[in-house]
Amino acid sequence: MDPDPGMHADRSTPDPMCKANQDFQGELVVFSLADPLAPARVLDFAYSTGLFLRPGDVVAIGDALILADPESGVYSIDISDPLAPSVGAQIFTYGLERLAATGSYVIGWGSGFSGFAVEVIDVTTPMMPSTVGYYSSWGIFEDAAVEGDVMMLVGDGFEVVSLTDPTMPVMLTTVPSSGTYIRSALMNSGLA
Repeated sequence: MDPDPGMHADRSTPDPMCKANQDFQGELVVFSLADPLAPARVLDFAYSTGLFLRPGDVVAIGDALILADPESGVYSIDISDPLAPSVGAQIFTYGLERLAATGSYVIGWGSGFSGFAVEVIDVTTPMMPSTVGYYSSWGIFEDAAVEGDVMMLVGDGFEVVSLTDPTMPVMLTTVPSSGTYIRSALMNSGLA
């Protein structure tokens, strides 16, 4: 039984995945899960011709994938035909590796030029994403989680950031480490 019948219910449609090959050239790899016991690789798609690419997270927004590459930026990839994907747009960022979708925004985070960086990306038109907000912290953070309009950054302590105004993320509070380094974050129903 499919744990979420609304997600990937048609297993004959190829599912995209990302990988970096040994040359650090970023590729989108598409597998067919028509037979879940024997996934078949059906396509390798180079999303960029640059060198030293390192694909991070991807999130699906309708027929688009939003892909974070900490070396070269954030890409929108049209997957309306999963066997013929095409790059729609690239936002030049540095360090964003993780992504979370919330409403009509994708929140990206990672180690940027000025400490830990968070960018709010408007995906109202997924094939033409645009950065609308930015937050930076000098804290040492490993991960983050987003629920609604609140984001929690975790690592050597944690920070809680308001995304109420996506164009102007604001720190609500910071909690210093009590000697324990936090490696991952999860938020559910207001609990972290």
